[in-house]
Amino acid sequence: MPPFFDQGGTSLAALTVLSRYFQLNWSMTLAQFYEHAAIREQIAILKDAALEQTEKAREVFGQTALTREEERRLKRRTAGKDSILQMF
Repeated sequence: MPPFFDQGGTSLAALTVLSRYFQLNWSMTLAQFYEHAAIREQIAILKDAALEQTEKAREVFGQTALTREEERRLKRRTAGKDSILQMF
């Protein structure tokens, strides 16, 4: 799929998408959005961010492994990233 802006996306539309990401508790900066305008690149960034947050939580709470519930939450959270394609 061609990058967002090649398909006629505008800066206002980019902010709308980022707002939707924020509502879903996904983390991406405007600079990252512009640098990685292809949706597949954004999915990779969002998945990486979710995994990084999990690693930070492990460090803070001293866990070496995720509980089953945490694994389910992480899977749901990262699986939803693939549904980004439906937003366009």
